[in-house]
Amino acid sequence: MREKIIKVATAVYCIAAVVFFILPPAMQDRWIWIPVAVLALTCALWGGSIRWSATIALIFSALGDVFGGLDMFLPQVGSFTVAQIVYATIFIRLGRWQWRRTPLAIIPLIVAGVVGSQILPQTEGIEFVGVGVYIAVIATMSVSAMLVERKGWGVVAMGALLFVGSDSIIAWNRFVEHIPHAGTLIMSTYYAAQALLGGYLVRLTDKPHK
Repeated sequence: MREKIIKVATAVYCIAAVVFFILPPAMQDRWIWIPVAVLALTCALWGGSIRWSATIALIFSALGDVFGGLDMFLPQVGSFTVAQIVYATIFIRLGRWQWRRTPLAIIPLIVAGVVGSQILPQTEGIEFVGVGVYIAVIATMSVSAMLVERKGWGVVAMGALLFVGSDSIIAWNRFVEHIPHAGTLIMSTYYAAQALLGGYLVRLTDKPHK
């Protein structure tokens, strides 16, 4: 029964994401949070500390979507900072350091370093602090995702990289230079990232298995 509900929820998520892209821009800001809210509700249907933690991460992500739709940048950054911290705690719990994955773990650090070196000089005050903290947090989340030991860890790794990509486009487009079709690139990678992370965690049990 649970797997059937998850499949239905996945289909609803995909439909909701597609609807976002076909809506007029004026309506997208009101719809933007709905797909991730579907994932949050799906995770909340079953117990277990991992799924409850994932629910919290998805709720704060949806809240960040709302603030993003309202063009409230710092509240958006704050909400996603909480979401990334929760994701990181989940992945740290599920993994450990593995030297063979070091090259993978370095990728998000390089991206964070390059993007941060370009955008942080364009910020100041509380914005500098907020963006700087977020870069550190999402880098930590991504590295921890690369080290997950559970079966299907590649799904988590891909989701984390897509998240880094989406947020990098947001930052570059906002602070450095305009990127053509930035909105489509941001939301397509973001929805894909949340689908991979949320879809993986909702199926995961607290009992370790490889």
